[in-house]
Amino acid sequence: MSVHSTNCNPVFSHSSGSEPESVFNLNSLIWGCGVTDIIGGFEPLDPGSTPGTLAGLSLLNGCVNVADITWDCDSLDLGSIPSTPAKSQQNKKGEIKMIKNKIKKKMKTKQDEGNFDAQFVCINGVSRFREHPHRERVWNYMGRAPVSMCMVIEQDDWVEIHNVIVHKPSQRSRGNGTAMIADIRQAFPDHHIWVNTGECSRGFWEKMVERGYIDSIENEYWWPCWDTTCITCHPTRTTGKRRAGAW
Repeated sequence: MSVHSTNCNPVFSHSSGSEPESVFNLNSLIWGCGVTDIIGGFEPLDPGSTPGTLAGLSLLNGCVNVADITWDCDSLDLGSIPSTPAKSQQNKKGEIKMIKNKIKKKMKTKQDEGNFDAQFVCINGVSRFREHPHRERVWNYMGRAPVSMCMVIEQDDWVEIHNVIVHKPSQRSRGNGTAMIADIRQAFPDHHIWVNTGECSRGFWEKMVERGYIDSIENEYWWPCWDTTCITCHPTRTTGKRRAGAW
């Protein structure tokens, strides 16, 4: 392989035909920047990999040069595929793009941190209520995160507490859930606060009624929870199969 790097804009005379074995007359030829594949021997003129396509031809001692001309004179294309940038250029562009992405990510993170507190609403002195993005007056209470959190569905004169969770089993039965429900009562002192409950949580919610943190458990009937590892709500299984862990 040889590389020609002189001035661009090759000048050719018209060929006597377009067929591969036709004779070409080259009155003048100025090579452009590009990659030249040398085809040796005294074979007929080689039209290149695509029949009828000749970027440039030169006759040298019975040899035929088939040149694939690239029109960018600023840099030579040394790749194995015509018009493909060299690997060094690709790597340089990739590094620049990576640096730009890191800068954008850092700027976004800093902006998100600055706007973090602005996402929350304070209700009657209880902070960190975040409104649901698609439902009005539905709040995600994050005041006890990351230990616990819950959803609050607000209406004119009542509030339902929904999706209550204390995340780690080691943090349960330590008053974390009770403290969160007490926050909800403080935020909505004049509302009727109620819940639906699975059988495994009924004892907890009965205590919340006794302490005045909620007003009622609305499902008087037996209701199993969705957690199939729960022995209280799902004491028996047909073949003993349960989920691997609580969720």
